[in-house]
Amino acid sequence: MNLLTIGLAAAAIIALFVYIARTQTITQARKTMKEGGIKKLFKVYGWKAAAAIFVYYLVRDVTLYIVIPWLVARGVMST
Repeated sequence: MNLLTIGLAAAAIIALFVYIARTQTITQARKTMKEGGIKKLFKVYGWKAAAAIFVYYLVRDVTLYIVIPWLVARGVMST
């Protein structure tokens, strides 16, 4: 897997996250968060808000701290 392929995969993932972030439900949740804070967000959306926040940070951290370093190390060690 070369660097161009990795870059294209990362761009596709970012485009997917941007698409998801602009959906109506997410837009309403962001508005609720701005109006009433985290308490109102959990009051309106319940456990779904907590699950969404958990999954967001899980994907972000796995990508930043596991996948990217692994790909870099794999590329550095193969050459």
